Amino acid sequence: MPLLKTSQFGPIEYDPQAVVDFPWGLPAFEQEKRFVLIEQPDWRPLVFLNSLDTEDLCFIALPATRIDPSYAPAIPEEDYLRLETSAGEAHDLLALAILAAGEDGELTANLLAPVLVNYRNRRGIQVIQSGSRYSHRHPLRPAAEASPCC
Repeated sequence: MPLLKTSQFGPIEYDPQAVVDFPWGLPAFEQEKRFVLIEQPDWRPLVFLNSLDTEDLCFIALPATRIDPSYAPAIPEEDYLRLETSAGEAHDLLALAILAAGEDGELTANLLAPVLVNYRNRRGIQVIQSGSRYSHRHPLRPAAEASPCC
């Protein structure tokens, strides 16, 4: 198996079939087209989206439904076509929310522009929703502060 040199985890082996292709890159990283989803048991449910071409480029993300169990992004038809799927096959999509830490240390999740990965063909895009109720700075609360009813 090939090795991916990561700045976070050192060299790790990956399955070439597990590479996610982003034909259009990611906004502000259009030249980055190939990523590997890294899951580390000690860090679950976090997912690390590491570039194959730029080893120190790694996005930390969470499955969006772990943040909001009712998460339902509005995906335009053109984006379904880019993912080579349809709304009827949306269950084949993984929606990831990229995490960011603000200058004040507050950890937030981008639910406004999820990274979508089609499980079947390993194709991904970042969908920027317009007119959405979701925020690009959705606050994450530590488990101790979470509401007991949720």
